[in-house]
Amino acid sequence: MIRLVAATAGLLLLAGCPTPEPPAEEDVLWDPPLTSSSGGELDFGLVESGDNAQEFITGTNNTDDSLFFTIDVDLEVGEGWIFTSPQGEFEVQSGDDVSFGPRFNPNANTPDEVSGTVAFIWDEEIVTYIIRAQTD
Repeated sequence: MIRLVAATAGLLLLAGCPTPEPPAEEDVLWDPPLTSSSGGELDFGLVESGDNAQEFITGTNNTDDSLFFTIDVDLEVGEGWIFTSPQGEFEVQSGDDVSFGPRFNPNANTPDEVSGTVAFIWDEEIVTYIIRAQTD
């Protein structure tokens, strides 16, 4: 009988604990997914000299409001990177996407491994992707 009372008391104590809140929805959903709370990676893998590869980073506005983004790119054009980036701040409406799609076009002078970053900045938030590529 003592065991039953102790077990029941334990259940009552557990039942009285507050239920944890579910995690908050993310304001922006990223593809490729983030690898940490502050960023992710975009790896082109091996790209042959003279070939042209393109990959995309896409963020979807998952809020009910517009978000205002800026994009800060740190990729060296001389290393084979080709990209265009919006200048200044731009609006992304609820449910819409922001994308950045760099191309990598290595040549004979491109180092074997290259990398850089692209940062998406909005509402005092920053998500930074490390972008990598290799060539032969």
